[in-house]
Amino acid sequence: MARTSEEKWEPLDSLGTSGETVAKNIRRIRTERGLPYTELAERLERVGREIPTWGLRKIESGGRRVDVDDLMALASVLGVSPVTFLMPARKDDGSEVTVDDHVPITGWRKPISARWVWGWLTAGQPLIHGTLGSFVALAWPSWEREQFDMDVYQQIEKQKMERAYRGSNGND
Repeated sequence: MARTSEEKWEPLDSLGTSGETVAKNIRRIRTERGLPYTELAERLERVGREIPTWGLRKIESGGRRVDVDDLMALASVLGVSPVTFLMPARKDDGSEVTVDDHVPITGWRKPISARWVWGWLTAGQPLIHGTLGSFVALAWPSWEREQFDMDVYQQIEKQKMERAYRGSNGND
């Protein structure tokens, strides 16, 4: 009987660029934290997301996909933001990605500026399409948009008061 790629832990043919990035970043962060697979599996079990050690090995080798719940639990127990896994951290030669590098992401035909990718992942700017206003209207939670609007309003009022004060003192 032929063994499937799942049984051999070979990378999945359908794993895209961002899936590969996630797998590499999970391995990198787990290794930097000095966590053996057994300890990571125990931490995941404690937060209610059981992934056995062989499952973690398969994730890191590209033989198992990471779903959104896996991503959130792994980020939680490894002490990073979920976007940390999505941002390419290393180039093909093993060196660290810098702000001026271009990185590949799923959904984009060619590598794109690391600065733009990070801004998009952190909801700071649209990747390329659209305006900041239309992006923020959909990408930010309402309470964050309201706080931003309030901060802008307060800054404008402060500037008005400063101009009025300078004008009344003849410092115009």
